[in-house]
Amino acid sequence: MKSCFHLRSYHLHVLVGNNKPDHLLPPRLFATDRAPSGRINIYSKPDLLAFIQHALRNTKELQYIKDSCFGKLFELPARQCPASCKIIHTFLTRQLIVEDKHTLWSVFGSDPIRFGLQEFGTITGLPCGDFPADYNTELEDKSKAHKDPDWIKLIGKKRFTTIADLRHKLETETTMPGKKKLRLALIIIVDGVLIAHQQTPRPTLKYVKMVQDVDAFCLHPWGRESFLKTITCMKPPKFIPLKCEDPIAKLVDLLKQETFRLKGFSLSLQLLAFQAVPELQSIIPAPLDSLSIIQLEEPHLPVYPKISYLDIPRVEAVENLAVTSLIPIQSQPQPGWGVWHDVVADKRLTYMENLIANHHPFKKHLWPGGDTSTPILIHKPPLEEPETRRQVSKNALRPRKPLNKPPPCRKQRRISNYFLRTGSTSNSNDQMMERLSKVSSEVSKLRKEFRLMRQLNKRKKSRTHSKRSAFHSLIGSPHKPQLSHRGCQTDPTEHSTDDVPNETSPAPMEEDHPECTSPVVSQYAAQLYGQPSGESTPFHTTHLPTEPEQTTPENLSDEEVVELSDSSPVKPTPRHPPSDEECKLAEELFKCPSIPALALIAPLPQQQWDLFHATLTTNTQAFHITPSQFDFSNRFILEIAQPQKWVTTFHMEILMYMLAGRHRELLDREKLAFTTPYLASGIQEVFKGFKILARKDRFKWDTRLTELVLQPGKKWMEDVFTIYTPMIWEDRHWVGLAINLDMGYVEILDPLPTLYGDNKVQKLMDPILTSLPYLVKKVAKPQQTQFRRLKPFHWERITGSYINERSGDCGPVSIKFMELHSHGDPLPHMSGITDGTVDDLRKQYAMDVYKTIVLPSYHVPTFP
Repeated sequence: MKSCFHLRSYHLHVLVGNNKPDHLLPPRLFATDRAPSGRINIYSKPDLLAFIQHALRNTKELQYIKDSCFGKLFELPARQCPASCKIIHTFLTRQLIVEDKHTLWSVFGSDPIRFGLQEFGTITGLPCGDFPADYNTELEDKSKAHKDPDWIKLIGKKRFTTIADLRHKLETETTMPGKKKLRLALIIIVDGVLIAHQQTPRPTLKYVKMVQDVDAFCLHPWGRESFLKTITCMKPPKFIPLKCEDPIAKLVDLLKQETFRLKGFSLSLQLLAFQAVPELQSIIPAPLDSLSIIQLEEPHLPVYPKISYLDIPRVEAVENLAVTSLIPIQSQPQPGWGVWHDVVADKRLTYMENLIANHHPFKKHLWPGGDTSTPILIHKPPLEEPETRRQVSKNALRPRKPLNKPPPCRKQRRISNYFLRTGSTSNSNDQMMERLSKVSSEVSKLRKEFRLMRQLNKRKKSRTHSKRSAFHSLIGSPHKPQLSHRGCQTDPTEHSTDDVPNETSPAPMEEDHPECTSPVVSQYAAQLYGQPSGESTPFHTTHLPTEPEQTTPENLSDEEVVELSDSSPVKPTPRHPPSDEECKLAEELFKCPSIPALALIAPLPQQQWDLFHATLTTNTQAFHITPSQFDFSNRFILEIAQPQKWVTTFHMEILMYMLAGRHRELLDREKLAFTTPYLASGIQEVFKGFKILARKDRFKWDTRLTELVLQPGKKWMEDVFTIYTPMIWEDRHWVGLAINLDMGYVEILDPLPTLYGDNKVQKLMDPILTSLPYLVKKVAKPQQTQFRRLKPFHWERITGSYINERSGDCGPVSIKFMELHSHGDPLPHMSGITDGTVDDLRKQYAMDVYKTIVLPSYHVPTFP
C-alpha cells in the first residue's frame, strides 16, 4: 500500500512538470520569495542565563541547577545565543500552513524544516512529558500576588516586582541563604527566559508557589510548558467568531506590521535554524569559538553586530546548500515525551512527510499558495568576501579541539559608534602601532590642509557668505528664543527661568561619516543627521556670552541676551587646525576608545585624563560654536567633568545623545530609547490647557512632542516600549525616568530621594502620569499592544541606590542611573556608586562627549 502511494506521487510529479506548484503540498503563508521585513519584539531574555552562572559561580546552588532539567540550557553555544530577529522573522514568514497547531513547518531555500515539541526538547534538554492530570496551563490573576505568604517569603511585599528586581536581590544580598538564592534563580530562568509573557518580565505567583518544593519544581515538564507559550505566538491564532474569523489572514497581517511580539523561548527556533542549516552559522559576525554559556567569564552573552537581512538570502543561494528537514531527536524516558494527544490528521502534511522520508528533492517552485502583497525578495549570489569572512564560512562546520585549559577571559568591548568594531576582541601590538601610525599620518595631513586653507582665506578680499549651521536648528527651537537653565539641588528661594529644551530628540549616530569640505561648525549636524555641512538652515536662536561671569544662566539679565532673527547674517567661527597637543590627545583617545559600557566603577587612566584636561584647558578655542543658542566649547565640555558643577538642560541633552550612540545596539535589541529632556518639560508646558479640557482625547498635541513619539525607527509602541528621559523638578533637581509604555509604569531614578516626599513627587509627576496615556493612544497607535488605555500611569521610586548629597551632581548621576537601569543594573549596581565614582564618571562622560562630537569634526580617521 505504501509503495503504491509513492508510485502515485512519483507519477504526479512527472505530470506536474517544471515550474508548476504541487498542490498536494501544504501551502505557504507568504508566497515563494515574498515576505515582509518587520521587526520582532522578543520578551525572553537569554542574557539571564549568563547572569545566573556568573552570580552563582562556584556554588552548590549552581551545581544543583546544572544537574537539573535546566542544565542543558547552560551548555548552549554562547556564540549562537544572542537573539537574531532577522533569522527568527525569516522562519516565521516562510512557514507552511498545516493543521497541526503544535508544529511549525518552514521552508528555507527549497527544503522544509520542522520545529515541534520533540525538536524543542532536543535543543533545550527540558522535560517534555505530559502535564500532571490536574495542572492548569493558564496564568492566574496576579493583582494580589504580593499578599500571598509564599510570595512575601521569597519575593517580598513590593507590589510591582520585576525579574530585574530579583536579579538585583541575587547579586546584592550577600547574607541570603543558599536555598533562597536557588529558588530565585529558578524563578528567573522560568519567568525571564522560558515562559516570558510580558515586555518587562515579572515573577508569576503560580511558579513562586511551585518553587517552594525545589525537587518537584525541577521535575515539572517545563519543556512542554515553554514550548506551548512559544508556538502559540508563532502560529495562526484561534478562530473566534466576529473577532478572528480568518486566523491565517490575521497572522499575515500581524507579520506585516512593523512589530511582531513573541512570548516564550523564541531563541529555540533560532537554535534549530543553526542546526538544520549549518551554513547560517557562518553569517554570525563574531569570531568562531566553542564556548558554552557556562564557560563565559562575563554576566552577559557575547556582543556583536546584528545579522543582516541580506546575509540570509545569500545563504539560500549557496550551491548545494545542506538543509536537514528533521534534526536527530534525543528523547527522554518520560511518559508522553514529545507527544500531543490532540493532533489533527492532515493529508498534505502526511504527503510532505513521506516525500522527506524518501529523500525527495524539493524545488522552490513546488510550494503553492501564499500572500503576494509584499515585494519580491531579490536573492543575490554570495558576494566575494574578505579573507577573514571566507575563512569563517569555510571552517564553520569543522569540529573544534576540546579545551585542555580553563576558558580564556573574553571581555566584550563596548566602544563609541564612531569607532568601528573589529572581528577580534584583541589586537596585537604590531596592529595597534600600525593603526596609531596611520592616525598620526592622517592628522598630519589634516594640519597641512588647515594651514593651507587659512592662507587662502587671508588672501580673499571679499567677505564670504556666512553659512548657517544645522546645529542651531537642531539644538534650538525654530519658533522662539529659549534659555537653557541649570537646575540641580539649588536654593529653593532662587528664581529660575522657564526651561523649554529643544524640540527634536537626538538620533543615535551612524557609523558612516559624511565628508566635510568647509571648516564651519555645522559638522555636528552633518555627523548627527547626515546633512551636508554646507547647507543653510534657518534658525532663531539666543546667544549666550562665551565667558559669562555669572555662575548660572538664571542670573543673566535681559541685556545680556542677544536675539538673532531668521534673516540675521551669522558667521560660525571656523575651526583652527588641530594643534600638536590635540593630535596627541586624539591618538591617546583612540588607544583607549571607551571604558566598557557596563563598568560602573572602572579605573580612569590618569595619564589620559591629564592629557585631555590639559589640552582642552590650554586650547580654549579648540572647538567653539559661537554665536549659538548655547556655548558649546572646550569649556562647556569641561563643565561636565567638574565635580558638583550644575549642568544645564543643554548638557543633559548632549549626554543623552552620547548615550544613545554609545548603546545603540542594546536600545534596538531591547526596544529602548534615550530621549530629550523636552519630553517631560514639553508635557508640563501644555498640561494646563490639557487639564481643563473636558474631552482630553481631542487635545491637539504640540508637534515637537508628536515628533518624539513618531521618530523614524524609534516609534513608540512599535520600535520602542521603554523610554528613558531626564526630568527636572522645580528647576532645582534632576531625576531620571524609565517609562514602560506597555505597563503604564514609571520608575523614578532619584539621586536624592530625601529632597521630596511622596506627596510632593505625586504632584510633580501628575502631568506626566495623566497626559502620557492620551498622548500614546492618539499618536502612537497602540491597538496591537498591551497598552492599558487611558488610566493614569503609576510611579515608583527605585530604592537602595546611591544617594548624592553633594549639591550639583544630580544631573550626571541621574544619567548614570538611566544608563545602568537600561542594562538591568549590572554589578556593582546603582547602589555601588560613591562620591569618588561620581567624580570619575563625570570625567569619563566629558571624554565620551569629546569623542562623540569633537573628534569626528576634525576628520580623525577611525580604525579599519
